[in-house]
Amino acid sequence: MDITVEYIAEPHLEFAGHFLHVDKKTGLAEHGPYGRTDPALHPQQIKIGIVGTRATVELCERWIDECRGSIETDKTEQRPPAIATSDEPFNEEDYVEALVKGLTPDFVGMNADTSFATALVSSERWHSTFTDREARLISDLQSEVQRVERATDLMTDHIERIATAAPAPDVILVAMPQVLLEGSTTATLRDGTFLNLRRALKARSMKWGVPIQLIREDTLIGKNAGLQDKATRAWNFATGLYFKAGGVPWRGHGLGADTCYIGITFYQTENTQGRPVMRSGVAQAFDYLGQGVVLRGEPFEWDVDEMGRTPHLMEKDANALIQKTLNADQPSAA
Repeated sequence: MDITVEYIAEPHLEFAGHFLHVDKKTGLAEHGPYGRTDPALHPQQIKIGIVGTRATVELCERWIDECRGSIETDKTEQRPPAIATSDEPFNEEDYVEALVKGLTPDFVGMNADTSFATALVSSERWHSTFTDREARLISDLQSEVQRVERATDLMTDHIERIATAAPAPDVILVAMPQVLLEGSTTATLRDGTFLNLRRALKARSMKWGVPIQLIREDTLIGKNAGLQDKATRAWNFATGLYFKAGGVPWRGHGLGADTCYIGITFYQTENTQGRPVMRSGVAQAFDYLGQGVVLRGEPFEWDVDEMGRTPHLMEKDANALIQKTLNADQPSAA
């Protein structure tokens, strides 16, 4: 069998004012998101809802407030490579700062006066809290499957309260308390597949049309093992919020108008009879403008013993999902 391989070079990224840059953070810092080029692609404010315990909601509010301002990169997170000595005077501190700032630039802040030109808006009307006792009761359950299911049910109820409010926020943050993170996020089902809290929450919340973002309590506190420095976390957080609120942070330069990139993911769920089934979804599908689409595929049964642990779509299912993506009139995010 003959196989032909074609290398597609990575395009430059295009930002506000059609400026090009190879680096996402530098492009956003110097020029701003591409959405500013077209008012239809740029949210001037992002309304944020929060689900969690009273403590994690307060931590989330503090983090949002920090991200409204600039955050300097922690240059102690990365040391420079050794360099040969020379007769020229060498200032190690200047070298370290130049190197690290080039790789991980300072976060510019997300507000109406920075390059993002987007205000972060939060309000108590978009807060929905559950008690520490509710979380502990779930964590004390013997069955790991029950723990994941109960945690999913609990947070889905609170997400619904905010997502169906009038007016609804643009994005809902789910601030996961540590007591649930320690044993209520994944479970192995009897057929060998896995139940995942993050995927289940995102799948269930799609029906309300308000995207969610999960945030760990230990990340908010700054004690998560392997945690990136604060400026990098702020860049990722702000860019994710902007995209989920309908903005386009950047687009690939020179992509044809008939180009669409599609990635497919799978998650475990149940049918109406309570039987475990797989469902496919499209993740990070975007067109030449950088606008994203997320759609759910039809559920299907997958026998791990006969078909393997890695699910894939049959030809008719793949065709149906791609057609749904290409025919989608309104982009959404989840």
